[in-house]
Amino acid sequence: GPRNPRVRLAVGFFIFGVIWSVLRGRNSEPLAGPIWLFPAWAFTMFVVGRSTQEFTPTSQNYFDRARRLHDPLLRQPYHEQIAQQEIDSRRQNPELREAEELYKEAASMEEAKGGSLQTWAEVGHLSNAINSYLQLSLLCRQLCEFEEARQYANEALDFLQRFSKEIQQHPEKLAMKTEALFRLTEIDHFLGNGTEEELIRRYEEILAIDRLANNEDGIRATMAMLNEFRQNQDTS
Repeated sequence: GPRNPRVRLAVGFFIFGVIWSVLRGRNSEPLAGPIWLFPAWAFTMFVVGRSTQEFTPTSQNYFDRARRLHDPLLRQPYHEQIAQQEIDSRRQNPELREAEELYKEAASMEEAKGGSLQTWAEVGHLSNAINSYLQLSLLCRQLCEFEEARQYANEALDFLQRFSKEIQQHPEKLAMKTEALFRLTEIDHFLGNGTEEELIRRYEEILAIDRLANNEDGIRATMAMLNEFRQNQDTS
């Protein structure tokens, strides 16, 4: 729309080109070809900028809107204990529930386009579906809906298994894998499932993959969990 910086820039160039052409014409000087082409080029850029959103795939629009609705909650810590009143408030938040439905729609649409993964476009569609499932898992975790969070994390892992061995080793896909594994481990950690030794082992395995993928965000998150264990050991 008009607030798009590319649109504003195109409009500015278009107006400048028109004024420049008129002034040159009044001075009765011959107009060079590029000067005549400039307004046409600027107008083309304006039209392209205005229509970009219309040609954006609907699934991407769904995902982007879901992220905007989800963003305020993404900035809040969630591993600590949350009061029941806050949990209820989150669960009843219509914007978060809308984000959940939009993520589901985006995942379903991209999954359908994934096909048999014979082309890079199909690989991209399935990757987008996995990202939507990972966001769903995180959102449900933040709503303390643990079983749903597990379900979506496991779905992401299942879809990752459909890629070839070579694609699975790509840093981006490794980061997706560790995000799903981290979510499952963090949920067990929060709920007190499993022994301390088992949880530490799982975090260390995730950390090793994150380092292999050079996934800095994942490394920070996993190190924070491991440091929590170390602090508890020091105080016990």
